[in-house]
Amino acid sequence: MPQFHLLGYTRGRPPTSSPRPRLCNRSSPARIARELVRETEARAYMPPILEEEARLAQLEGDDAGFQEKLRQAHRLFTEMGATGHAERVARELGGAS
Repeated sequence: MPQFHLLGYTRGRPPTSSPRPRLCNRSSPARIARELVRETEARAYMPPILEEEARLAQLEGDDAGFQEKLRQAHRLFTEMGATGHAERVARELGGAS
């Protein structure tokens, strides 16, 4: 679906040197992508959106938010049977502990 190009907007941006960067300009594309998933019922896009939200939380220094979003993505990947993605996220969660 072409609408989901918005997810790519949150990727590939280098973190700022600020200790707690304000990322509200980046949260809008993720919010729009979530809304598109809800409207179109394209649930397969939700885990990657959650992964991007986890990375945004990490950049903001929110370790609890980072881990929670990754856990949600892991759960959804597991439910979908996307074992490779689930294993990758599990490794990332294991390294974040």
